Amino acid sequence: MRSRSLRPAGLLLLLAALAACTDDRQPADGGAGDIGGTLVLVVPARPGNLLPLYADRAQSKQITDLVYERLAEIGPGLNTVGEEGFEPRLARSWEWSDDSLAITFHLDPAARWHDGTPVRAADVRFTFELNMDSTAQSVDREYLAAIDSVTTPDSLTVTVWAARRTPEQFYDAAGRLSILPRHLLADTPRGQLTEHALASSPMGSGPFRFVRAVPNQLVELAADTAYHLGRPPLDRVVISIAGTPVAATTQLLAGDADVYEALRPENMAQVAKTSDLVARIVPAAQYSFLLFNLRAPDDPQRPHPVFGDRATRRALSMLVDREGLTRAVFDSLAVVGVGPFPRVLPVADTTLRQIPFDVARGEALLDSLGWRDADGDGVRERSGQPLAFTLTVPSSSSFRMRMGELLQRQLAASGVKVDVDVVEFNVMGSRLMSGHFDSALHQWALGDGSPAGLQATWGSVDGQPATQNYGGYVSETFDAQVDSGLAAFDKAERQAHFSRAFQTILDDAPAVWIYEPRQPFGIHARFQHPPLRPASWWIDLPRWSVPADKRIERDRAGLPAIARR
Repeated sequence: MRSRSLRPAGLLLLLAALAACTDDRQPADGGAGDIGGTLVLVVPARPGNLLPLYADRAQSKQITDLVYERLAEIGPGLNTVGEEGFEPRLARSWEWSDDSLAITFHLDPAARWHDGTPVRAADVRFTFELNMDSTAQSVDREYLAAIDSVTTPDSLTVTVWAARRTPEQFYDAAGRLSILPRHLLADTPRGQLTEHALASSPMGSGPFRFVRAVPNQLVELAADTAYHLGRPPLDRVVISIAGTPVAATTQLLAGDADVYEALRPENMAQVAKTSDLVARIVPAAQYSFLLFNLRAPDDPQRPHPVFGDRATRRALSMLVDREGLTRAVFDSLAVVGVGPFPRVLPVADTTLRQIPFDVARGEALLDSLGWRDADGDGVRERSGQPLAFTLTVPSSSSFRMRMGELLQRQLAASGVKVDVDVVEFNVMGSRLMSGHFDSALHQWALGDGSPAGLQATWGSVDGQPATQNYGGYVSETFDAQVDSGLAAFDKAERQAHFSRAFQTILDDAPAVWIYEPRQPFGIHARFQHPPLRPASWWIDLPRWSVPADKRIERDRAGLPAIARR
């Protein structure tokens, strides 16, 4: 096997170049100020498509959320009901119609695309039309069903019309979509947008500009000095692609990176002993689970020979010691999962009835279902079908790799054979999307406070799984309760519907909800920053700064020429 360098050559060259430069600029305020600095964010996996239409990975969104803007940004409280907490971005103000079916936004006339072209109402209308067009295949399309149309009374005014009132109407209109440059995308056939140049070289109107990308090594962003809300204090943000969690941690501890957001428990002591680093632990807006594929991998029209049976899934769930797994892998840096949601989701319910960890009961249920080890080889079988499956695990997550090993041992003790297949992150993604897998240790991250994502990840349409419902779970009861919850304005009624939806899916056991991580950050001590959000913490990077008296060599490089305008 070819060895992988723990410090990508491209990153070292960039840091060396930054250190060799001198910063002869004066800050915007003419004094010492906090203008200046380079933040290196190290990630264990490379980003995917960088056009917001298709940015469905955290590594992609960390870039697109800094390069592009929405009309308004959700606040730290993650409220998506009504407009409370939302902060102006491209829209500097808005008002509702008397019947609440329309919201009119007034754009900031100073907003510019990074090529200098003014941002106008036509860009906003184009963005909505593009995301709502099925041929474009946007990851956000199914969340826009309540949007009727978008009109532009003038070049700086946009009215978003709703087909019906919904609790998340403002979020759908203002906080869900990153606005796209019409003048660069309009002439491209919508079925070909995944291959557009912006998919790898994004160009938006946000606080940071794309500078360059070195494949599998780094992405460099620079502050936009002409940003309409004021240039960010930092000069640069460099996303360093480490390839593995171990390599990412090594970069942080060696001083080649400034932020890593997924430290292992044993690394916390190392961070504590490193004077230049501080640890921050926040509730993670993520939940991790053992996903069962309910469809046969070779024929999705047939049920999976093991997981297609609800009772078998429930029996297997009883064999999994979720608390023991969570404690063994994370110590105190995770809590046991309670359903398809993190606890920071506003409609989370931790009181739900769980399938218990009960090995004796689980084994008895398997016996009653005909899963018995008749030939004495240590593996149960039924009608010639072994109780065996492959568990796909991403190599980018040391946590899930360890979890896979422990799950394999737990289930083997009850006659269940598990083959753990560790694959590169993108390979795992391809398998999930194509349905060519038995089971997977998967994870969903909450990018905001909206439960609408449940429709895409666990819901169905006309009896067919939604786009990101990779396990093929279909339940009319679950769908109906989620739909009713999303439509409810009353807080108690909304919660009641979601609790019923969650209980339904827990009882059906399309997955085993194993753990919910707490997010352990390692951050260089020289940075000043606001409190870390539990979801999309990088949204606040435009507010991070490095005091002049705490800067290190790479902080003094100044802006690259491409960012000066």
